[in-house]
Amino acid sequence: LGNNRTIFMNVIKTGKATIIYVTSFINLYNETSLDFSVSMKVENSFQPIGICAAQKSSSILRATKTGDMKSKGTVIGIPTALLHSAYHSHDLTGDNVSLQISHDSKTNIIGEIQLPPLKSFNKIATSKSPMKHFEVVCSSATQNKNATPERMVLKICCLVEIVDGYPFVKLFLQPRVTLVNNMLINILAKTSMPQTYLKGVEGELDLVRGGVIHRL
Repeated sequence: LGNNRTIFMNVIKTGKATIIYVTSFINLYNETSLDFSVSMKVENSFQPIGICAAQKSSSILRATKTGDMKSKGTVIGIPTALLHSAYHSHDLTGDNVSLQISHDSKTNIIGEIQLPPLKSFNKIATSKSPMKHFEVVCSSATQNKNATPERMVLKICCLVEIVDGYPFVKLFLQPRVTLVNNMLINILAKTSMPQTYLKGVEGELDLVRGGVIHRL
C-alpha cells in the first residue's frame, strides 16, 4: 500500500464462488470459551480494537506447523494503521508495543501480550520452530487493597510465516488446560478456579463452597 503499509490476501475458491480474505500482518484467534476485549498499547497510549468473541463450537481450533486450522474460529485483525504507527513511525521503534486483552467480568480480568520488534518476528519465522508458546497471567483490576486479586492464566501460541518477505503473525488464545471425558461414564470435576467453563450442552455445574463442580 506504500509507506511501509502491508496487507495480506488469501484467496479461496469454493465451487463457483471466490472468497478473498484481506487482513493485516497480525491476527488474534480466540480458542477459549470467553469473550475478550482487545486494545493495542503503543508506549503509554491505548487504542481500542474490538471484541474477539469466544469460540462457541465444541470443537477445538488447532494450528499445525504449516498454519492450517482444523476448524474455523473467531479472529480479529490488528488495524494496519496502528501497526504502521507502532513499527514504522520515526518517533517509535516497536520496542514497547503490546496487546491488552480483558474479560468483562465482575472483576475485569486484564492481561498483556508483549509484541516483539519486526526483526524478532523474522527470526521466529526462519528458526527451526516457527511456532512459539508462552503464558500470559491475567489479573483483576481491583481497587480494594484487602481483596485478593482474581487470576487466570492463558496459553498463547505464536505462529510466524514469511510471505513475500514480510512476517505474517497469528496469535492463538488457548486454555491452559482442557479436560475431555472420553469414558463411557459421567464424571464430576471439582475445581477452585472460577474461570473454568464447559463446552457443549451436555455439561452442568454446581456451585459449592470452595469452588465449582462440573458434571461431564
